[in-house]
Amino acid sequence: MKRITIAIIEEDAAYGRALSKAIALTKGQFEVYVSPPSSDWKQYDLLLMNEENISCLPEELKKQTVILTEQKCSVSWSGDSSEPLQIYKYERVSIMTSALQYYYSKIYQCINPFSSFGSQPFVVGIFSGSGGIGCTSTAILLARELTQKKKKKVLFLSLEEMESTSFYFRFPQGHPFMGDYLFYLFSDDAKRKTATFYSSFQYQDSYGVELFYPSLGRNELCELSIKETQVFIESISKIGHYDYIVLDCGNHFSDKMVLWLEHCSQCVLLRNHTLLSAEKNKKRLECLYKQHYFDGSLLFDYCISKDEESFIEKDRKIEIRSNYTLGSEVKSLANRIRSANPKESDHKRNHECCTSCD
Repeated sequence: MKRITIAIIEEDAAYGRALSKAIALTKGQFEVYVSPPSSDWKQYDLLLMNEENISCLPEELKKQTVILTEQKCSVSWSGDSSEPLQIYKYERVSIMTSALQYYYSKIYQCINPFSSFGSQPFVVGIFSGSGGIGCTSTAILLARELTQKKKKKVLFLSLEEMESTSFYFRFPQGHPFMGDYLFYLFSDDAKRKTATFYSSFQYQDSYGVELFYPSLGRNELCELSIKETQVFIESISKIGHYDYIVLDCGNHFSDKMVLWLEHCSQCVLLRNHTLLSAEKNKKRLECLYKQHYFDGSLLFDYCISKDEESFIEKDRKIEIRSNYTLGSEVKSLANRIRSANPKESDHKRNHECCTSCD
């Protein structure tokens, strides 16, 4: 599998070595070299250097050069810009690697070499008949549990109209938005190739859960038409990168939401211990079955507790702790999801078979 090759041309050797290690380790998609001979520069996909060194470059090398600037600057994530490609020299590594992937796609107008377009992910939809049940916190904890300490690739998608993910994740400044990804996905063929570099538009938390950077206003996924929603679902399903996709569907109900649920491998109808929650879920199911002919075999009802101990507010963010009641209930839910996943079940049977043979 091809990696994006990068040459860092930097007089500060210590900075060059530190940057090369940081870039190489962040996404595993880069092969980085520090100050190689100028005769070899042509063989690299991207050259990173200070602005004063650009004037000495031959014209054919300038198009693959990214300027490391000491002046704070923002990456133009969407649209065409006549400005030279540049990155703030001391930018967060996560933003820097996203920008490098994005610049690579713009320069070469190619499909992401890391896109495997392989097996389909197991998609889990969390929804409810009423609000305030805890769909978002449950979906986030479930996504983290399914990563199995970063052994599995999990994508979290929020389908809330005004999504609350920014309260649960600490996103760095200067990142792209979901809208930037959608801009390329629905552009012409040349620009659409940039959308295959999906990780340029994504954040990964400390548990290994990946998600698109949320927009400041209304969730753009809720603005898509039925046809556009189908295109988006196909685009993330065909990537072949994810083992699981966890959808936070909330209690919003529409034809588009039903479309999302129909693409799920397993749907979880969430409720709490109250009679009102159970009755609202019953009405939701009746509507799904009668109006949309929903396949109930892919759905199960799950009761969740919302204990205050599981949540703590810290630096204007909400941290969800998994070592209390909610966490133990979500772990049980994750085990049930794994049991429903044929790939996980086959792997478990093969492992048990090998163990018995030993």
